[in-house]
Amino acid sequence: MIAKTKTLSLIILLTAAVAVAQKQKTSNAFTPKVTDVWVVFKTHFDLGFTDLPENVFARYRGEMMDKALSVIEKNATLPKNQHFAWTVPGWPLYAQILGPQQDSERKKG
Repeated sequence: MIAKTKTLSLIILLTAAVAVAQKQKTSNAFTPKVTDVWVVFKTHFDLGFTDLPENVFARYRGEMMDKALSVIEKNATLPKNQHFAWTVPGWPLYAQILGPQQDSERKKG
């Protein structure tokens, strides 16, 4: 599922880039030179779309939290600008991932 999401995101990004490039070709206006292209993977927190909400939250509280903590531990010796950053919307983070149903050991992480 994650691989399909990544592939779909990449296809959408490339399609948008091609559309912009084609529009710029037809324009007579000055177009600044592109010097950098940043590709950022971002997931959408669509609660209840892939599974029941309680199952999604359980997966975030358990499996995903454990994997994130593992990656954080593994790259702790890297320079700060290379550290892993797990981005999660605020309300699920506060209400579920670090909330009252979370295991106390994971909260310490």
